[in-house]
Amino acid sequence: GDGSTLSIDFTTMSSLDSRFTFSRSSPATFINSSGRVQYADHNLFLNTVWTSGTTPTGWNVLLGTGTTTRNANGTVTMSAGTNQRPCINHTSLTVTPGLLHTFGFLATNITGSPQIAEVIHSNVAGETYAINGVTVASSAAVPRGNVVSCTFTPTTTTSAPRLGPGAQSSVSNMSVTASQPRMNVGSSLLPYIANTSTTAASHAPRFDYDQPTLAPRGLLIEG
Repeated sequence: GDGSTLSIDFTTMSSLDSRFTFSRSSPATFINSSGRVQYADHNLFLNTVWTSGTTPTGWNVLLGTGTTTRNANGTVTMSAGTNQRPCINHTSLTVTPGLLHTFGFLATNITGSPQIAEVIHSNVAGETYAINGVTVASSAAVPRGNVVSCTFTPTTTTSAPRLGPGAQSSVSNMSVTASQPRMNVGSSLLPYIANTSTTAASHAPRFDYDQPTLAPRGLLIEG
């Protein structure tokens, strides 16, 4: 009642004094393995495959010059010749300013040894990159068959993330085959969930679940 603040680092404590008690309205937030608070809402993008007749909501399948091919298995191959930048972007993604967001995709095939910053970009300063969830430098080479991701903190309510070679600038003689695009609030990429295409903002009404059993608990609506 005196206005003072108590700060506790749960990530380094081996045990908590039993006299301390805490309550929360739901398990919709948690501390992830990096020690950061992450929102347990579902993916902002739950995408269908990229086929000749299906493009996930809001995504443009060709941005800039180069060759973009939608494959029968639901992947997209983007190839650059000389000074080209074929990539996929989202034109008006609604995000929450000030919260960490992470997006990425599975690179099923790679030619030309592109750097990770050449195949994924948030257009926001201070972004960080990861391969299979492990933080890497922007110059790290992207290996075939791995998940690449980018974490950033948006400063406005919209963002235009980009996937594919030339995500930042023109590149030459490289290609990337991408699948399973996804994005979520938090510092790490959530698993891909196929067969739907929808969006949901952080703190939007959603179905809550019990963490130990993953059993549904009902509709969760937060202030």
